[in-house]
Amino acid sequence: MLTQFWSGLGGKLAERWLALLLSPALLFCVAGLVAWNWKRTEPSISHDGWHAVTQHMGDRMQGLPVIVQGLLVVVPLIGVTLLAMAAQRLSVPLARLLSGHWPHQFDRLYAPLLARRRTRIARDTEKLRHLAGLNLSDRTWQQNRDYAELERRYLLVPAEPGRQLATRLGNTLRAFEDRPRTRYGLSTEVCWPRLWLLLPDTARQEITEARLRLNLALQSVLWGALLVLWTPWAWWALPGGVLVAAGAYIRALGAAASYGEVFASCFDVHRGLLYQALRWPLPQSPAQERESGFALSRYIENGSKAAEPPFVAPLE
Repeated sequence: MLTQFWSGLGGKLAERWLALLLSPALLFCVAGLVAWNWKRTEPSISHDGWHAVTQHMGDRMQGLPVIVQGLLVVVPLIGVTLLAMAAQRLSVPLARLLSGHWPHQFDRLYAPLLARRRTRIARDTEKLRHLAGLNLSDRTWQQNRDYAELERRYLLVPAEPGRQLATRLGNTLRAFEDRPRTRYGLSTEVCWPRLWLLLPDTARQEITEARLRLNLALQSVLWGALLVLWTPWAWWALPGGVLVAAGAYIRALGAAASYGEVFASCFDVHRGLLYQALRWPLPQSPAQERESGFALSRYIENGSKAAEPPFVAPLE
């Protein structure tokens, strides 16, 4: 039994280590090695340049003890793994930064960006309302196409102007974060940690995978930006890093929309579990649900000594 346990644990650790090793951190380090050799063999990377480098390194390693040779292989791999782990730790603060949650010291820079974003959102909303007021038969093909695109954007923006942020990523995440409160009166800040404990395994797995895809895209943005560090050695590191970061940010927007859909769907489908677990009366109609949701959110956040509403009996 213990042998099987340690074997399984070792397998899981190996899988996790391999996942960290094969992360974008490895590509970052490889790019640095290529940039370093580019500097050595200016103006271009030549086969002879790489051959000379590898032959020189091979000749030097052959004269070293076996333990030292092993360390020269293992230590860089450990370094790549530590870089990947550091990038994982930075996923949350990076998400907040790219979402528009900036420190107050940057208000002078943030305020114009937010004003510009709100102006664009207001312009798109006005155009959407105009197209919605036209009869479907009166719209041209281009107007129908514009309507579909504007409607898609509208769903990825918080409805309340005061909740809007300066970046597309921040507005996308906040739009889905606000949806349970707008539809059901449930505050995600206080209800989501409780609902998470009640979700079935399939729902947890779906939202975990969606969040991992978002985190990986955000980490790719970070590594793309860090590629610029190799610019003193190779000129192509600057445009390459910008392209990688921009492509990763576009991918992060799609990942954020997918994650938001799964997140909001958990409330759409499983919010009843929260009512049942807290023995709170279920709303009897859609018209009552928002008020019931607001009351439940207040109860979770602040508690209550009121006699109403009476608790309901738990389901058998």
